[in-house]
Amino acid sequence: MKKLIIGAILSITFLFANNNALVDKANEAYDLGDFDTAAKLYEEAGNDPYATHMRGLMLLWGIGPLSTDIEKDMEKAIELFEISVNGGNSEAMVDLGALYDEGSSLIEANHTKAKKLYEKAIATNGHVYAYHNLAMMYSEGRGVEQNDKKALELLEKAAEKGYLPSQREVGDMYKNGIGTQKDEAKALKWYEKAAEQGDAFAQNDVGLMYHYGLGTKIDYKKAMYWYEKAAEQRSSRAIFNIGLLYEKGLGVDKDLDKAIDYYKKACQTGYQKACDVANSF
Repeated sequence: MKKLIIGAILSITFLFANNNALVDKANEAYDLGDFDTAAKLYEEAGNDPYATHMRGLMLLWGIGPLSTDIEKDMEKAIELFEISVNGGNSEAMVDLGALYDEGSSLIEANHTKAKKLYEKAIATNGHVYAYHNLAMMYSEGRGVEQNDKKALELLEKAAEKGYLPSQREVGDMYKNGIGTQKDEAKALKWYEKAAEQGDAFAQNDVGLMYHYGLGTKIDYKKAMYWYEKAAEQRSSRAIFNIGLLYEKGLGVDKDLDKAIDYYKKACQTGYQKACDVANSF
């Protein structure tokens, strides 16, 4: 979880830069890979919430000027995150929450602190990652009483904000009736949203829904469309499913040679079921 969230924040962090001239210059230096200069300028910006958060991230990721003591760098990163949190920076709230949520050899897990930080980020600006991570705590019963209904409620908040992993999770929950009544039409809706963002797992799931008429009418051409999208990303199951369509002549002309070819391709990706089917011919 930690890598997913902090990595995502690092990639979009400059969208949240303020008008501080020092911070702007620091961001420019960071973009150019001049991490020592960036760290120096962020430090000169004082307790600016954004700058302190960036300093913490740089220590956490091991870029810029570091000490020779990893534990001290982690302690300093946490200290900087806390300053940023106190300054109202929701990014720091999520990052610090993720550190406490996951824990490591350098920081003891503290789910109570993680939950409070996620809730603070939600209260501050409805932070999408905070919704998702808090949902995972409820889904797994991590530091809270396990509650699938609450998890779904939070995941839908993140999904509505366009967060792909949440969209896929919500789709799974509606498809399998977790935390709610089973609703394949709603599952399809959320899978399609994730699929449209390029998620191969969701693309294959959408293909399956159209292939077997789950939550919608059977539409083999749409099934093929989404299987092919997923197959372009080397989804072994999607490649296998294309083979099924060719073997049965569903939405395409029946072509056993093509079917076997797809089964073999899926087998080459390590999908054992495809190997078994390919070897049966």
